[in-house]
Amino acid sequence: NSISALVNVSEYESFGVSVAEAMACKIPVIISKAEGFKDLVPDVQNAFITTSNNPLDIFKAMESCLFDIERRKIAIDRSYAVVSEKFDWLDNIKQMESVYSDLIHK
Repeated sequence: NSISALVNVSEYESFGVSVAEAMACKIPVIISKAEGFKDLVPDVQNAFITTSNNPLDIFKAMESCLFDIERRKIAIDRSYAVVSEKFDWLDNIKQMESVYSDLIHK
C-alpha cells in the first residue's frame, strides 16, 4: 500500500493479479501491452502503458507516472473505478455460488 507505483512490464500475462491489487489500493500502474492486462486496463488513461522490452520507454512511463501529477490522478481514479466495478466482493461471491449451484445440480 505504500509504494509510489507498480511496474509490471512482462511480455506475457494471463491476468495480472498484482496489477488489479495495486489498482484496488489506488496505486498507479505501469504496464506492458501484454494481452492479460486488457481486461484490467481497457483505456490508455487507466494506466501508464509501455513496451515490455524497451528500457527507455519503461523509464519514460515511470517518469511520467511519478511527475505528471494530473495524469497520475486520472489514472488512479479511472483504474480504481474499473476494479471496483469488476471485482465487487459481493458480486463475486454471488457468481461463485451460482457456479457451485449449477455444478451441484448437474
